[in-house]
Formats: sequence, structure tokens, C-alpha cells
Amino acid sequence: MRKSIILAAFFAYLIPQTALAQDTGNQETGRTAVHRIVSSDQPADVEHTFSDEQVLLNNQAVDAVSSGNYVKAEQLFNSMLQIGEFNIIWMNLGRTYANQNKCIEAKDAYSHVFSAPEINDFPSEMIKQTTEKFLKELEAQCSSKLVLSCTPSDMMVSIDSGREMKCPSEPVALAPGLHSILGKTGYGFNSIAVETEANKTIQAEIEVVDYKKKAAEATESPEELLRKSKIYKAAGYSLLGAGVAMAAGGFGWWGYSYNLWQSNCGESEVLHGYKSCGGSENIKNAGKVNGKTLKDIEKAQITGGVIGAVGTAMAITGVTLVLIDAFRIQPKYREAAALQSFRVSPALTPEFSGLSLSGRF
Repeated sequence: MRKSIILAAFFAYLIPQTALAQDTGNQETGRTAVHRIVSSDQPADVEHTFSDEQVLLNNQAVDAVSSGNYVKAEQLFNSMLQIGEFNIIWMNLGRTYANQNKCIEAKDAYSHVFSAPEINDFPSEMIKQTTEKFLKELEAQCSSKLVLSCTPSDMMVSIDSGREMKCPSEPVALAPGLHSILGKTGYGFNSIAVETEANKTIQAEIEVVDYKKKAAEATESPEELLRKSKIYKAAGYSLLGAGVAMAAGGFGWWGYSYNLWQSNCGESEVLHGYKSCGGSENIKNAGKVNGKTLKDIEKAQITGGVIGAVGTAMAITGVTLVLIDAFRIQPKYREAAALQSFRVSPALTPEFSGLSLSGRF
């Protein structure tokens, strides 16, 4: 029999906020030593204990956690599980995940504690009770909820560089704070960042565009859309400029005629289609102002108003064309250009290039 097996990780995670318990029985190794363990519910010749390789990995994991390198500890505990699983390893792995705010992975690891093979020298009930305590702590730690919508719905996602999983249909428990979400499909990937708050549920959407499919379905080339954009811009700004000029001239003409009328006639009223200009005798005599009859001035007002209205309509049409170009044609052009880039290299598409520049991935 071996003289001892190092099992410090179990003791370590009984201590909140730390992953290392100092040696209480073996000052030479600096870790707690325990003897070979045989499961009570198995024949005596069946051993439930760490292998020599697991002991080495366990020591390295404890050192990694002690130095705050939880990523390395996570990898080492997972390597131990590949050799053979025990409830203690799952509990320690769950604790390591919790220290990284990986709520999903921590909960999953803790759940395995209750079904994994047991190490008899540490009563299973004590391990289960400790795990239940950790689960309660995890619930408080991961108090925010995320409802994630995925397009397509069967994409694989990972949160904060954690394990990949199918897009969750139920709310996901997360620690409050900023989280990065990576979505992958067979044809591409995309990433988003979400901010969660304690005891609150938020919603987020992530989409991975099938550029290859869109490229095959595209009906207009970037060149055609660019040409259309130029036409809309040219027509729009031309109509806008001409319309503003006409509106200014027409309404100016109307205002001049109106002021000319008022300066000579004062208050007036409509009588048989002609303005009296202060007396019915002017209707009969068709009085003149600056050499123009009152009827001519009235026609000038109408003409100026019509020209002003036409100019206003032209200006509105011009603005409409410019807006159509900005909000419809230009987005289509950018999408078509991205599709064309995809034909050259997927790395040039918006999601790929944005992802490559993200420091979180």
C-alpha cells in the first residue's frame, strides 16, 4: 500500500474564498496526507482512491489555485476526471468554476458530486452537505438571469469563454457584470457583450448570418447598388436645392404682392370675386396700383403661392430620396459588399473582423 495520498483540494474548498488548506499532518509536503481509501460498499479488493498520476495533478491544481491561476486549476481537475472521477474532484472543480464566475459550469460540476463515486475516508454525507452549501452560495453569487435569443436557434454558444452548449431555451444564471457571448454555427460565428444586474432578468439577441446563402440569393451586385445610390443622391440633392429656391422665390413673390396690395388698399373684403380695395367703385373702374390692376396683383399672389407650394413639394421629394438612399440603399450596398468580401475571404465579413479585434476572445 502507498504510505499516503495527497487530497488537499477537498480540505481547501471547505474554506470559503480559498482553494488551499495548509498542511495539518505533513509539514514535509506542505499538504494534508491521508491513507489509501477503500470504498465500504465495494469488495475490499476494489480501490476507490487517486492514482499516482491523479495525485500529481491534484498537487499541481492546488498550487495553481493557491497562486490564483484558476484556469490552470480547472484544466488539471478536468484531467483528473479523465483518469477517473470522484465526488471530491467534481466538488473542487465546481469551486474552481465558481471562483471564475462560471455559473453554468459550476452548477453542472456540483450536480455530479451526488452521483460520482465516493471516497470513503471522507463521509459522502459531509461532501454532499458541503456541496449543498456551495450551491446556495452559487445561487447568491449568480443572481442575475439572461434570456438569450439565437438566430439560428440551434447555434452553439459559450459564455465568458466557458464550455460550448446549445442555445439555452431557459434563463441562464450569471454573476452580475459584463459578459461576453460567442455564438458558432457551421457557417460562421459572432459575439456580443451583455451587462447583467443582480436579481434582474435581461434579454439579449445574437445572430450569425449565413453569408454564403445570402450571397447565392443576392439579386443586386454592389456595383448596381452603388450606381443606384449615386442616382438617388444626385436626384435628391438636385430636387432639394431647386425646391428650396423655387419655394423661396414663390413665397417671396406672394409676400411682395400681398404687401403691395395691403400698402395701397388697407383692409379689404371679397366682393363678387374682386377685392374692393376700400370702395365698390374700384371694382367697376379696376383701380390700379403701381400701374397694375388689382386683379393683376391678386393673380400674382396666387401664382407666387403655387410656385412656393411646388418648390416645397420638390424639396420634400428631394429629402425623401436622400433618406431612402441612407436607410435602404446604403445598408443593402454594405451587405452586398460584405457578401462580395465573403466570396474572397470569410475573415472580411463584419462578424469575423469584429471578432478578431475583440480583446475578449
